[in-house]
Amino acid sequence: MQNSETYRTLDLFRDQLELEADSQFGYAVVLRQNQGKPLLRGVGSTPHKAMEDLAETWEKG
Repeated sequence: MQNSETYRTLDLFRDQLELEADSQFGYAVVLRQNQGKPLLRGVGSTPHKAMEDLAETWEKG
C-alpha cells in the first residue's frame, strides 16, 4: 500500500500523467517528461490499479 505522500507528489505531476490502453493489462498510466518521453509507467486491470502500480514504481525509485 502506497502512502498518501506518494499520491500527493504524483498529483503535482497530474498534467504529465496520461491514461492509455494496454493490450496485456488493460490500462496504463504514464508519467511523461516535457518532451513527451515516458519516465514511469504503471499498469493494471482498472485505471485505479494502474495508478497504484505507478505509485509503487515511484516509491521504488
